[in-house]
Amino acid sequence: MIKPITYALCLLLLTACNKFSEKNACLDYHRMNFKDPSSLKVIDSKSNGSSLTLTVTATNSYGAKVQSQLFCQFTSDGKIDTTITDSTNRTKRFTEELRNERLRLEQENRMRGWGG
Repeated sequence: MIKPITYALCLLLLTACNKFSEKNACLDYHRMNFKDPSSLKVIDSKSNGSSLTLTVTATNSYGAKVQSQLFCQFTSDGKIDTTITDSTNRTKRFTEELRNERLRLEQENRMRGWGG
């Protein structure tokens, strides 16, 4: 009776360790893209099979905390697939920049009295 429970606990522990190492690998991969890499903190993580999305906070050049999402795609041997990871992150950054520009323009138009 004790053996199945022991096996289940070992499997659970191994799975948790693997997810922890994926999170650390993803953070290390992206860390140098930040102005203050030591300020990087994970606030949420979502795993979807071989991919991982981390929601992080970091300090920007003005000292303010900003939130961002980092994506990592892993190969079958557990390494980061840099082609897919970099492409997906560039797409997400571009989408976020477009959204921020749209919000900035909407705010500017409201200040001028051009929009509702």
